[in-house]
Amino acid sequence: MAYFVLLSSLLHFGLIIAATVRILLRETISGPGRLAWFVVVATLPYVGFVLYVLVGETFLKKSLRARHKVLAREAALRGRKYLEEMPGPDPLTTMPPDDRQPFRYGMSVNGFAPLGGNHAALYSTAKGIEQALIEAIDHAKDTVSLLTYIWLEDDFGTEVARALIRASQRGVVVRGMADHVGSRKLIRSKLWSEMAASGVQLRIAMPLESFYGFPIVTRPDLRNHRKILVIDGENAFVGSRNIADPEFAPKRRFGPWIDVMLRLEGPVVNQVNLLFASDWCLYGDGTLEEFPLRATPRKNGFSAQFRATGPLAARDSSSQMFCTLIERAHHTLIITTPYLVPDIPVLHALKSAARRGVDVRLIVPHRNDSWIVKGASKGFYHPLLSAGVRIFEHGPGLLHSKTLTIDGELGFVGSSNLDMRSFDLNFEADLLFRDHPLAVQIGELQAHYLAQAREVEFSDVLEWSAARRGWYNVMATLGPIL
Repeated sequence: MAYFVLLSSLLHFGLIIAATVRILLRETISGPGRLAWFVVVATLPYVGFVLYVLVGETFLKKSLRARHKVLAREAALRGRKYLEEMPGPDPLTTMPPDDRQPFRYGMSVNGFAPLGGNHAALYSTAKGIEQALIEAIDHAKDTVSLLTYIWLEDDFGTEVARALIRASQRGVVVRGMADHVGSRKLIRSKLWSEMAASGVQLRIAMPLESFYGFPIVTRPDLRNHRKILVIDGENAFVGSRNIADPEFAPKRRFGPWIDVMLRLEGPVVNQVNLLFASDWCLYGDGTLEEFPLRATPRKNGFSAQFRATGPLAARDSSSQMFCTLIERAHHTLIITTPYLVPDIPVLHALKSAARRGVDVRLIVPHRNDSWIVKGASKGFYHPLLSAGVRIFEHGPGLLHSKTLTIDGELGFVGSSNLDMRSFDLNFEADLLFRDHPLAVQIGELQAHYLAQAREVEFSDVLEWSAARRGWYNVMATLGPIL
């Protein structure tokens, strides 16, 4: 027995040393991330080491990385060529200097410049979103391109599948792509096979490779979290809605999910189309030339830029993008996010904005579908509230909308949460725009959320028990690896 205990202790110590050396040698990890992994590896014998091996590093096949690099470069080149051919002045030259910085930073991420001449329609109710998506698919004449994270075989998921089948049967080129983990049940279903048999072209985003059911090569928690629908290359839907009922059967007790989608017209649709094309070609045959850029400028349109981030993009690009937007705010900054686990730069940017007099409001769900993330989020309440940031907990339902408005002029809608999973692990897609009417419209939606929310007072946090504060702070410390 003593021999076994000694051997076990030596093995545990050896694993800690091995993991520690690897963590210290990694360049693509933050200081808080290193600390969090040290805590996990040291305090959870064997389990911590296994967790680090499974989800501690961004394991992606070299072939996937190489293919992504080529496609990203081609997409950026096509985007620049389109910009050169567009009539009128460069939108960057007509913006106030302060507004240029977020767009310039966005250009550095995936090469897409802001484009003028865009129109948008906002959909903020479950029925409105569902009706708009189905009608768009049913009216498609040439192509339908759908990418989603979660696709369930529920009422809405089945309705979308039937619409895609109808489109394919009338001669439309239909492409559907879903994340392997988020849509795993549908991918194994008869409905998926039925779509394929009807001529719908289907692909799996971020497929899990396995050896006797055990995931290998890629991290199982690296997911494609994007939500995109492109119709005929001329209209696009972007936002937070998955292809699932708002009641969301797997986590029904937290529902309904509350989402937002934008329907876009104008040149920015070409950027959405290019992003879908890049993802489509990343997981199978095909070239970007198969996706013609047809969208043209609309009269009296606004400037917008579509951006894509993920583990294959520049490190910290999503976090730095949020920091750039936060630093732009002069008067008001309102953010809705279902998951609030900021990294240190974003945390400091939010606190700095509040301290320089910006009215900073964060709207989060009162009930969260992840108890771990809920604990981590509350661990940030004290530093944010003490700096003057206002936090509101929305209910009932789970506020899943990801929106940001700045001074009633700039706005941001997409799939990115204000958390480190979106910053570092997920493939995300978001729209940045400059348009007073649309920013005001989204601001009114945010005001509607606020009317259904309760403000968290600093005194509430001070009344938390020591055990509660300790738990929240432990979860916040582990935030970089959640």
